[in-house]
Amino acid sequence: MTDASGRVLHVSDALTETLGWSRQEMLQKHWRRFLTLDALPLLREAALATNEDEDAVHEAVLPCRHSDGSVRWLQWRWRCCALEKRIYGAAQDVSLRHRHELDLEASEARLRFLDALEDAIRPLVSAASIMEAATRLTAWQLEASRCAYADVEEDGDHFTIRADYVADGSASTAGYYSLALFGSKAVHDLKTGQPLVLNSIPEELASGDGREMFAAIGIDAIICCPLIKDGRLRAMMAVHSSSRRDWTAEEVRLMQTVANRCWAVIERVRSEAMLRASMHEWRIMADSISQMIWVTRPDG
Repeated sequence: MTDASGRVLHVSDALTETLGWSRQEMLQKHWRRFLTLDALPLLREAALATNEDEDAVHEAVLPCRHSDGSVRWLQWRWRCCALEKRIYGAAQDVSLRHRHELDLEASEARLRFLDALEDAIRPLVSAASIMEAATRLTAWQLEASRCAYADVEEDGDHFTIRADYVADGSASTAGYYSLALFGSKAVHDLKTGQPLVLNSIPEELASGDGREMFAAIGIDAIICCPLIKDGRLRAMMAVHSSSRRDWTAEEVRLMQTVANRCWAVIERVRSEAMLRASMHEWRIMADSISQMIWVTRPDG
């Protein structure tokens, strides 16, 4: 229960347990203090959509601040009583249901993007064009500063970024590099098949252990997914941010899926190109010599 201004006059034990605040911490505070900033537009929308009748019941699912800093999603119902100058409300914790809904929406969005990516690269016939399309679409989807694809040499250290898409005017990172210069964490994670996920490179990497190399090419945050084939690191695909960014688990999963799909398509196209080149060279040889050439089965 609050007064007409929204200052808390009474709170139940169940609500204090749900949000982690004590009764003393909640009483005499405005109830909006226990909402996140993201809740305010939702609250205004709910209020505008409701009649101004005294008996009108307002309802909205709002993100609320837990005392430990996490967020709880509560389904609120409240009514203003002008005669008593009071607002009466009740809430139900729907955090689990809300997380399921968000996960479902994210999964559907991921599948839509993967379908669009597949449609974009299917007709392409060169590895370069596939890399260009994949990095461009992935950077757009994740609103990243850059997206890059790299081939790793046999030594497992040197790699070449053959294609990158730059979304925010930053310089391209295309070029030849040594993985060791990016620090021990990058070497360990990528060579063991784990995605390298850094939200703030200046904060997470020590000086002399990769921080300077990332800074030199303008990367403050990164998801880099390795492609381990036949027991060694063969390729990598990454998205960069030129400022701090808290990557989500869904974004990491998306990058892993995209990297694996791109690897499969690029290797197939390269194999087909090598086969075509080999057949072309054989035909040139067969047409150029004076002797007759034929092909026979083992039985003659």
